Amino acid sequence: MAPPTAFVTSATGTQGSAVARHLRSLGWSVHATSRNPSSADAQALTAIGVRVTPGSWDDEPVLESSIAGCQFLFLNLFPDLNDASRELTQAKTILRIAKATTTIQHVVYSGAFHVTALLPDYPSNHWSTPLHQSKQTIPSIIQSSGFQYWTHLQPGYFMANLLDPKVHFHFKSASETGIFAAGYLPSTLLPLIDHEDIASFVVSAFQNPEKFHGKNITFAGQLLPFEKTIELLGKAASRNLRVEYLSDAEIAQAALSGENFMPEIQKFTRRMAELVDVEESKAWGVQLGTFQAFLDREADAVKATFANVPVGA
Repeated sequence: MAPPTAFVTSATGTQGSAVARHLRSLGWSVHATSRNPSSADAQALTAIGVRVTPGSWDDEPVLESSIAGCQFLFLNLFPDLNDASRELTQAKTILRIAKATTTIQHVVYSGAFHVTALLPDYPSNHWSTPLHQSKQTIPSIIQSSGFQYWTHLQPGYFMANLLDPKVHFHFKSASETGIFAAGYLPSTLLPLIDHEDIASFVVSAFQNPEKFHGKNITFAGQLLPFEKTIELLGKAASRNLRVEYLSDAEIAQAALSGENFMPEIQKFTRRMAELVDVEESKAWGVQLGTFQAFLDREADAVKATFANVPVGA
């Protein structure tokens, strides 16, 4: 009997690569696309047996070829900061093609916390709101597409956001100065999740379709104060990493100048931990790790990320 076959989007990204690796370890066939198949990330996938086809999510013939013969689809797309509609358009294209193949049985979509609707601090007229709204629209499109099974995952704050390369986007200059200048408060809890655990959730859903069908699952592995998170990160890096809480005026100025908009997003999501129950997350039977376990596993990456921070800074 031929092994199950899955089409994995964003296979060179944090979530997608973990999903691809988990599935390959089970002997599944995995198909993916890459705009740059000669990149190190794409080559790493090829090395473990993933069928990587050159192309983008806008290239319909490539998508048709890659999705053909697959029974499972992992959907995880990136927002375009310059075009809020693009992610939704790409999702519609992929889902239309997946449905037309007639072989896709189960779609697992990994989106994000519904912060714009559920957090009172998130302004409805902010430029980033449409990006979040696109992610919340995609599940309804999946549901109405008529697939036999669908699952909507909403993972928490990626532990990997604190390491290279993501840390440069979320905390500008932190990997050079050791200072995490943020729009959070001392009371902010991060709903942390390991990307390897997201992959475990995806695989569990694929393997247990009846259990996971029709479910919208918000999950995190651990709630940890932001400052404690950075303290543990510093110990693992053998560097004095520290938090700097920005004032509302500093946050507004950074956003207005175009220098750094992330503190403003952090301000809006100070209460994101209210959207998840860790015990309910664990009730799904997927083992969820702690931040310390993540740091232990990624010890080399942690040290490399903060190698340029002066010792004792």
